[in-house]
Amino acid sequence: MSVWVPVLLGLALVLALVVIAVVVRRRAIARETQRTHELTRLAEQLGVSLAQVYRPSFPPIEPSAPQPGAVAPLVADRLPGRAAFLEAVAAEVERAKAGAARLTAALVRAAGDADSGTLVVAVDEIAGRRAYAVGPSAVAFTLPGLGRADGLAALARIESRAPSSGRAVEWKPEETPVELVARLLEQPRDA
Repeated sequence: MSVWVPVLLGLALVLALVVIAVVVRRRAIARETQRTHELTRLAEQLGVSLAQVYRPSFPPIEPSAPQPGAVAPLVADRLPGRAAFLEAVAAEVERAKAGAARLTAALVRAAGDADSGTLVVAVDEIAGRRAYAVGPSAVAFTLPGLGRADGLAALARIESRAPSSGRAVEWKPEETPVELVARLLEQPRDA
């Protein structure tokens, strides 16, 4: 009898493990069936929703031709002006002071038959910065974290896109935002 007890206990243990495995497998199958059912229902709802979506129709945009003798609007009428530029410079100066970083301000003036709108697009594409109107055909922008050489390089790339001229000044730690903007906007003196 002593030999049969361990064998019976072993068989009972194996039988219990088989029952547990069957129960766990049935639960896994039931969960998978439930997930499949829910996903099918979700797919049907999504199909119904997508069927209700229609392609929007927009009236064609006709290019507006300027009327003969009309004057093109100035960049200063379309963009934030000097006051907004000064506020932007003040914010950048505060960040530069806090992080002991460099800051450069740049000015671009349209030349020849170029318009200031082209300059705004070039500033956005090349420098990735917001342009501010600081004159009828001039825009200014900031280059945080960069020095004057980087500002001049950005100006050169802008000048290659649109006929223009520009200048860049780097912020000095003792300089106020007003002084930096005044130094940027001052007219260069002829030699």
